[in-house]
Amino acid sequence: MNFLKINDIDYRNILINNYKELNLTENELIVLLMIDSINKNEKTLISGDQLAFKMNLNSQQIDEIIVSLMNKSFLSYQQDGDILITSIENTYQRIISFVEKKYLEDSNDETIKNQEENLTRILKILEEEMKRSLSGLEMEKVINWFNEGVNVNVIENSINECIMKSNKVSINAIDKLIIKNLTHVDREEEGYSTVSEKTKKDIKKAMDIASYDWVNRHDE
Repeated sequence: MNFLKINDIDYRNILINNYKELNLTENELIVLLMIDSINKNEKTLISGDQLAFKMNLNSQQIDEIIVSLMNKSFLSYQQDGDILITSIENTYQRIISFVEKKYLEDSNDETIKNQEENLTRILKILEEEMKRSLSGLEMEKVINWFNEGVNVNVIENSINECIMKSNKVSINAIDKLIIKNLTHVDREEEGYSTVSEKTKKDIKKAMDIASYDWVNRHDE
């Protein structure tokens, strides 16, 4: 289950920085970026002739690349009303899956898997209560709660408290309640600080990936 949406992440930057790992060539990458740019303005059926005058590749080479991207499930043809268009939606889904895989990679720890499920559930609760999708900054704040090791029960209780106290639910209001509820005694008595240091580092690494710090990313 995807807990990210394509607009939550800098997907172009992710694509550029990880195209090799996504099994793309340099030429396939640039064609994908060109198609994405065109689709932002007008969804249409894209051919090599259409792109050739903008690139150092001829139309035949570009058509072969488009076929390759179709075979790799990065592009597809879709019916949009009365016209057939070249869709890049598959690429968006591939990028989202890639980010979520990164979230869990290098760790088989059940705690990390639970974090993904808990994060997905909390995001769903918040979007239902707020009756809209979270902004990038709001999502980053929610991710930071998990990054800081806040127990999911504390988060849920704070959300419920916010709902009872006010008709308008906001991330900032919930954040203040979480801080209030996370006293030192709570941490010791309820075990909110019992996560091992290794697990905390794993969670931090995973959350850092999910919080879109891709521009400054350094491969290990």
